[in-house]
Amino acid sequence: MDEKKRMPIWQHCDRIIEEDQPYTFLLERKSLYFIDKRIHNVGTSKLGLNYAQRYEMPIPWYVPRAMQRYTK
Repeated sequence: MDEKKRMPIWQHCDRIIEEDQPYTFLLERKSLYFIDKRIHNVGTSKLGLNYAQRYEMPIPWYVPRAMQRYTK
């Protein structure tokens, strides 16, 4: 990618986000999560539910086919 073209676009996007941001979360309270036992692959971390520590996407949750209530 062309650095001279990319950076102005990135800075413009950053300004839009900064101006449109209604407020900033400075902290987050510890929360008690209630998750149905049918939902599998749910885990907790300091970043929230199912977030890895290496900035990866969240781990997908799923309900095994035999436990699904709704199919459509």
